[in-house]
Amino acid sequence: MRYHTALLFLSALCLVLAACGGKAAPAARDVPPGLWIAEPAAGASVELTQRVSGTLSDTAAREVWIVVCPVSISAYWVRARAPVGKDGTWTCDVQVGEPGISLGNAYDIRAFAGPAEPLEAGTKMSGWPDAALSSEPVNVIRK
Repeated sequence: MRYHTALLFLSALCLVLAACGGKAAPAARDVPPGLWIAEPAAGASVELTQRVSGTLSDTAAREVWIVVCPVSISAYWVRARAPVGKDGTWTCDVQVGEPGISLGNAYDIRAFAGPAEPLEAGTKMSGWPDAALSSEPVNVIRK
């Protein structure tokens, strides 16, 4: 009985290989390096203190920096450093705007890994920092 099962299996395998031209299945394409913000979603209404989380394809990186920019002015605030887990996920809480005066304003949030210059939470910058990897901006509204 085992002989017949093995023979049937090998016959089926030969038919599949013949149908495929004897070629192996294509290998999965490599995922390009990237940094993504999963939370908050674009267009979300956010609190003064907002949880920001995402993934980083370069799991050798140890940290991600979160920078927040009010859309109405050119001020870029380094808000927090998020440690990166072994699986590439990261999360932290950041301040979006100022208490009582930022309601209804739009902000862009971006994440950066491997900054060209050291970053420090609370620092105001004149532009987005240069970094090895950066996320696309996520535009949110302060509620």
